Amino acid sequence: MDQQTHYNHFELHPSSTIKYLFPIGIIVFLLFWTNYFNSRSILPTLNISMQESAVNIDKQILKHLHFGQKRLITSFLWIKTLIESDLEHYTNNDLNSWLYLRFDTITDLDPLFLVAYQFGGIYLSIVKDDNMGAKFFFEKGLSYYPEDFKLLFYSGTHYAFELDDLDRAIKNLEKIQYHPMAPAVLPSLVARFKAKQGDLMGSFELLKIAYYNQKEDSPIKERYRDSLYAIKAEIDLSCLNTHTLARNCEANDFEGNPYIKNKNGTYTAIKKWNYFRPHRRDTP
Repeated sequence: MDQQTHYNHFELHPSSTIKYLFPIGIIVFLLFWTNYFNSRSILPTLNISMQESAVNIDKQILKHLHFGQKRLITSFLWIKTLIESDLEHYTNNDLNSWLYLRFDTITDLDPLFLVAYQFGGIYLSIVKDDNMGAKFFFEKGLSYYPEDFKLLFYSGTHYAFELDDLDRAIKNLEKIQYHPMAPAVLPSLVARFKAKQGDLMGSFELLKIAYYNQKEDSPIKERYRDSLYAIKAEIDLSCLNTHTLARNCEANDFEGNPYIKNKNGTYTAIKKWNYFRPHRRDTP
């Protein structure tokens, strides 16, 4: 007798097929409509500022619990800060902006982190408008690097234009006005600050040194000449027009021309000149 192979076939009853396919159909249906409604729904935007969400660990804790890994922690915090840095202004002047606290923590762990002082100070000043934070951070950096050109330049312009502290601005900028990296007009800027403070003679002498240090065909030298003319004219004409005898007053302008005496007895210069003072756009 031939050997026959028998196969067992499992056949589903129609009612059983519906029983298995129905839940799958329901799931597909729900997924479709969920995706449909999600794609057409306008959800409210949730914006949380970095000032509210940033995490700053107390620097005193890190200073005692760094486990000998100061450089590793500092590098991590620095990279994290660069990635998270925002553009939101902070004008409370209470030294509580998250970026100031973060920069302060980083430089407490690594006090000689020069780039952090240079970048952090200018970022706080220009981008964040955190004037007090920038001021204290610049001062912290200069306590370790008192001769660094960038720190002196950035802090000097910050004192002048953001804090209107010309004494500190002049003090810092005078140290670098003839530095190889200094803009050619930096002596003129310092001279303007001096003029605004009322030190016209100091302004004149400073600018005169810068004038004679320029090449003869330099366009900056021409600007310096006009500025020197204006400063001298202001000094001389103030003297001539306020002193009856005017014995100690200079009678000639910067170019050697005599001042003109008018019919009413007052003196004027031959050339037109403007007061030599700083203004907001007068930056190097």
